[in-house]
Amino acid sequence: MKELFIVRTGDHDDLGEENLSSYGERQINRLAKKIRSDYAPSSSVSLLCSPIPNAVQSAEIFKKVLGLEGYAEERVFAGGYEISTIEEKIGRYNSDRIIVVTHEVPAFVYSQHMIKILGIDKKAKDLDNGECAYFNLEGKTYQILRHSDKVEADISI
Repeated sequence: MKELFIVRTGDHDDLGEENLSSYGERQINRLAKKIRSDYAPSSSVSLLCSPIPNAVQSAEIFKKVLGLEGYAEERVFAGGYEISTIEEKIGRYNSDRIIVVTHEVPAFVYSQHMIKILGIDKKAKDLDNGECAYFNLEGKTYQILRHSDKVEADISI
C-alpha cells in the first residue's frame, strides 16, 4: 500500500519561527508515535523534510521514533507554489510510505493538490502545528491526524 503523510512542523519558539519549542517537540513526538502505533509497519519508508530548521528538527524526531537511518533534506517547497514537485517526489522515492515534513503553506497546498489528483470530493483543511494530512494513495482516502488522540473521521470517495 502506498501512503503519504504530509506533516506540518511542530510549534515554534517565541524567538521566531526557526526552531521548535519544547511544546512543538512534544507535538511531533506524539504524532510520530501515533503513526508508529496506528499504521502497519512498513519495510520501506522515505522521510523528506524542508531545509528550514524546525522541519529538520521535526524530521529528526520522526527518524528517532520510527527507527529510521536518515532522511532526505530537500526543498519540498519552492517559491511560486510548485505543487508538481510533490508528485515528482512520490515517484522518485519508491517507498510504501512517504513522510514529508514541511511548514504551513506547502502542507496545505500539497494536501489540496493530492485531494484533487486523487479525485476526493472534499476540501483540504489547514493543518495546525504538529498535525498531518494522511493519504492512502491506492484507496484514495484522506484524513487529518493530530498529535493528540483525536482523529478526524476517514474521508473516502
